[in-house]
Amino acid sequence: MLRPDPTTPSFNLLYHGSELELSKEQVAVIKDFCLKNLKEVNFKNALKPKDKGVATSDFATMLWYFLRKFNFVYPEEVLLDMLSFDWIEGNQYVGIDYLESKLSPEKIRERILDNFNKGIKVGEVLKNHINYCKKHNFIKARDQLSNIIKDSKIKIENRLLALETVANFSDSTTFLEEMLDIDELELFIKSAEILMTRGNNKSKQKLLLKLSSEDEKFALESAKLLIREQNLKAICYYSDYIKRTKKFEVDFYDRNPLQETKTIKALPVLIELLEFSYKYRKEIQQSEFDTLDNMVISILKNISLQDFSNFNKVVKALKKFIQKHQAQFDGINFLNTVCDDIEKAFFINYTSKITVDEAIEKIERNTGFYE
Repeated sequence: MLRPDPTTPSFNLLYHGSELELSKEQVAVIKDFCLKNLKEVNFKNALKPKDKGVATSDFATMLWYFLRKFNFVYPEEVLLDMLSFDWIEGNQYVGIDYLESKLSPEKIRERILDNFNKGIKVGEVLKNHINYCKKHNFIKARDQLSNIIKDSKIKIENRLLALETVANFSDSTTFLEEMLDIDELELFIKSAEILMTRGNNKSKQKLLLKLSSEDEKFALESAKLLIREQNLKAICYYSDYIKRTKKFEVDFYDRNPLQETKTIKALPVLIELLEFSYKYRKEIQQSEFDTLDNMVISILKNISLQDFSNFNKVVKALKKFIQKHQAQFDGINFLNTVCDDIEKAFFINYTSKITVDEAIEKIERNTGFYE
């Protein structure tokens, strides 16, 4: 039976941030009370899932808090059960790192595998278990983590964390390739991103096939990833998407996926998109500040500054565009200023790397630029 609690006032003050100082005698009273009442709490199931979040008893929180506050020594079995418990301190959950200094790695891992196999209903507890596996590269939990990734009943945040954990294991490539066939978009994206950073050719081929997917979300995300690799098919796909939907969208950082374009091979596609931006300016869904034509011009500037060949091709294409459409579109003469800006930026950047004589000689050899 639970004994009368003489510790509650101290707990309330300490837990809520008071600078209360306790004497050795007071700490001894708290320790005695905690040790004598540990049997009253089963930390394995002290957390109760609710529709929104979880609940626990004040008494469980108190025993958990005092353990860490005063570094008490609890029985091993209680500490192992505490792997299934967590609560908020300050503004966030504490986690289970504090238990690593109190338990052997073998015991922790044995219990974590057991908890995985029995099923963990509380999301924060599951997150703690996955984080442990990630932190310690716990490969023996591979099968359990794989099951978590594929379980649609589990919150996506924990499934993504499990995916990142498995990806860190050796020989994870085959599993990640299989994940490119999953119907969960966020897991698909994460798997593809990891594989692309590894230069995985199979993933590139699968992403190219996804450009033809009936599910436009998967096609668009595949295009975004491939654009980073300067894949021309993906650049064309995303450009066509903008033209088809007449939508120019940017993310939280005011960027559109096409802004990753850096290859001169995309020049014809970009010029076509620039024409589209002028032709349908009033119909395109875009903000006042983030516009399609400005994005295309920005991409062209960046491409032109890579080397003299790119510079020459971009400026020629823009001047040809101006001549062709100057009577058709309002405001197109602004592109003359763009050409001037590109020339100035290029030569400031370029001539800082060569002598004046070399710059003059280079220009004379490329007089076709002025045609």
